[in-house]
Amino acid sequence: MPKVFTAKAARDYPSHDIKKWRAYIRQRIKVDPKTGCWVWQLSRFAQGYGQAGNAKYFGLDRYAHRVSYSVFKGPIPPGLKVRHKCHNPPCCNPAHLLLGTQRDNMLDNLRSGLSITMKLTPAKVARIRQLLMQGMRCNVIATQFGMSAKAISHIKTGRRWA
Repeated sequence: MPKVFTAKAARDYPSHDIKKWRAYIRQRIKVDPKTGCWVWQLSRFAQGYGQAGNAKYFGLDRYAHRVSYSVFKGPIPPGLKVRHKCHNPPCCNPAHLLLGTQRDNMLDNLRSGLSITMKLTPAKVARIRQLLMQGMRCNVIATQFGMSAKAISHIKTGRRWA
């Protein structure tokens, strides 16, 4: 796991570097006028979160929203997550970011109607099961549906969508 911008690192981080990282974020986003989201414009992780690739070389997290939180709001304490009020993974707007536990994050998702399986509908699950019955491999199906092979395996074993 990449280093997180800790309280100690924040204390030892020169303010001109903070300004540099704020500029780094601002230069790589596009503001959505409807939502106010700062949408990350460069590469993204599979889940849609912005990937701040250079940040890891400076002891920062590689997730753009976590870098944004760190440089605009302050350190991320150990054990806490940076959550999105807007539920938009590529958003880096510090006004849309807040700290919380993994449990808080999961409850946010449930309250907003999101879940781990939000990409799936019963019809898609039926199609996935059909492909599995035909002998298609999980990784091939995963690519087809934009999911992980593990998620397909969970459908196969009945761990999800039982």
